[in-house]
Amino acid sequence: MMQDILIHAAKLFDVPILQIVGARRVQRYCRARNAVAYALRERGWSLQEIGAVLGARHHTTVMNSLDQAEELARHNADYAAQIAALL
Repeated sequence: MMQDILIHAAKLFDVPILQIVGARRVQRYCRARNAVAYALRERGWSLQEIGAVLGARHHTTVMNSLDQAEELARHNADYAAQIAALL
């Protein structure tokens, strides 16, 4: 399931999977990463589990990612549609 979400997100956002789970903070990578975090959280994954999948990130980093994804989705219909496609 997690691998499917990563593959789908990589195609949807046109970024390599290695960048989604990597450390780079390029905006398009972060947006994809945040969307994956949101999709995994909606599927019931814990913050620690999501952090482990997304490059050993701390649970508070994941919390911030979720907040950013929600905020951007509220103001950007295209991003909201991309997140919806991952769910």
